[in-house]
Amino acid sequence: MYIEIVRPADQRLSASVAGDFNFLSPEYRALFAASGATAFQSPLWLDSLYAVLARRMGARPHVVTLRDRAGRLRMVIPLVLQRAAGINILQPADLGVSDYNAFVADKATHELAASDPDLIGQTRQCLAPADVLIFRKIQRCPKSVAALFRGTETLNDNAGYELALGVGTFDEWQKTALKKKFRNGIRRKLQGLQEAHGSVETVTFSDRADIERAIRFIRDLRTARFADDILHNEAYLDFYTRVAVMGAESGEAVTSGLLVNGELVSADFGIVNDNAHHAILCASRIDEYGHYSPGLQSLFAMIRRSHENGRARFDFGIGKTRQKSDFGSTEIPLYNLTVARSIKGKAVSLVYNQAKPLKTLLRRIDGRLR
Repeated sequence: MYIEIVRPADQRLSASVAGDFNFLSPEYRALFAASGATAFQSPLWLDSLYAVLARRMGARPHVVTLRDRAGRLRMVIPLVLQRAAGINILQPADLGVSDYNAFVADKATHELAASDPDLIGQTRQCLAPADVLIFRKIQRCPKSVAALFRGTETLNDNAGYELALGVGTFDEWQKTALKKKFRNGIRRKLQGLQEAHGSVETVTFSDRADIERAIRFIRDLRTARFADDILHNEAYLDFYTRVAVMGAESGEAVTSGLLVNGELVSADFGIVNDNAHHAILCASRIDEYGHYSPGLQSLFAMIRRSHENGRARFDFGIGKTRQKSDFGSTEIPLYNLTVARSIKGKAVSLVYNQAKPLKTLLRRIDGRLR
């Protein structure tokens, strides 16, 4: 018996490339809300990335969209095209600022797209003129993501770290989630700071001038300490400032600080989505206040506010640090997807996925290939 399964016409999807996609449009806002993608694919974040960073970093927008027969937007794959050492490389809309990348669509659309051979052929054609696609840092990578481009899925060198904030009061949560010695150490240092310097408070900034001052504070301290910090580039400062100011108005971004006698000694910037807070930038005055761990005090206050605001998760971002271990965060593996489209692309894909010494050299060509 021969049985042919025919996909309904209105379920069929088609792929195309947009160079000027509107991430603030109602259709993208609706798609994002239903997708389960991370805050790094939010309308504000991507609009700012393309409007500020991509333009000034020489990265060409290359947004792959999938629509159904009625023209309804079903999936968005935000990419940028860059040329390095004579090789055209497609990457996610990241440019070194996003901890996680994603194909923005709901689960049903992922599965539908991955099971359509004609659509897979279309999506691969949408990768032209790139030699290779390197789509990095995918959280909880579904097989359908790799299937859509018939790409190679590998484990990323880095991982994400998040903290489940639980239920009940904050005091109840911290007693079960944090070690007593660690909790007591934070409290003793805060008491010592108060006794030595008087007024100590943590503040969430809402005024534009205060937010800009906090972001510049972070920039100044980080660039003084790290020669390779991305905030040496004014484009990155402008990007973060735009997201911080606009996000404060919409509730999508939080910029906070630790004030000692009215003086800013520690500042943090993060974004909020899907019941989670994502910590992104931080800096503190360790020259004068290092004995009291002002950065840790500020981080602890930020976690407290996230819990009190009903958020279920606090995301520390990628890379393993002592603080993430002290808070008992959970490691979340990340995945990469690579698709080679030329001989040069195959060489880059091989280096990126298998040859770590050569991968270091590749990063010198383009430091955002992480």
